[in-house]
Amino acid sequence: MKNLILVAVILQLVITISQIQTYQFGDIISFERRCGGTVFYKHFAIYVDNETLTGRRPEDDIFHFTKQGSSITCTFDELKETTGKVDNYFDGGLTMGTQEEIKARIQAARTHCGLYNLFTNNCEHLATFVRYGEKFSLQNGTFVAKLCSKTSRSCTPLKKKAEELIENAKKEAECMKKSEASSSRKHNG
Repeated sequence: MKNLILVAVILQLVITISQIQTYQFGDIISFERRCGGTVFYKHFAIYVDNETLTGRRPEDDIFHFTKQGSSITCTFDELKETTGKVDNYFDGGLTMGTQEEIKARIQAARTHCGLYNLFTNNCEHLATFVRYGEKFSLQNGTFVAKLCSKTSRSCTPLKKKAEELIENAKKEAECMKKSEASSSRKHNG
């Protein structure tokens, strides 16, 4: 019986530890915003860790497009204890910027955030721009994405480009696997 309890405790610890996310500088973090049981939309931020950046306070570890008082701005903030997850959904399709490029994009966005626009300049546009150098907002897996695909023509070019990038990444991965298999056969044969 003691062994059974010990196994249960260890299993619980493993499950708990595996759920703890570790973020790296430049990661896109998404936060699901629910309405009832439905993921209505996602808020996005960039993880900045404790990097030295103008305007970042010691406790700030994210950079995002958010409302502060009556204005909407690009700013640093504290992640706190929220249920965000790493959402670098274009990795493999777009190249992540270097640490210096990401820092430069953050500083540029901080001083020239622009006016908020749901279709052309929102928190997801900011996050993808900072990480990859290109602005996208797909809201994958949300009610807004479904609504966008049915009603908004401004979403169509972005979706087509995203689908193309994802398809290219799949083809590249498939090609790499074939190349590795071929190379392995040559060395073994």
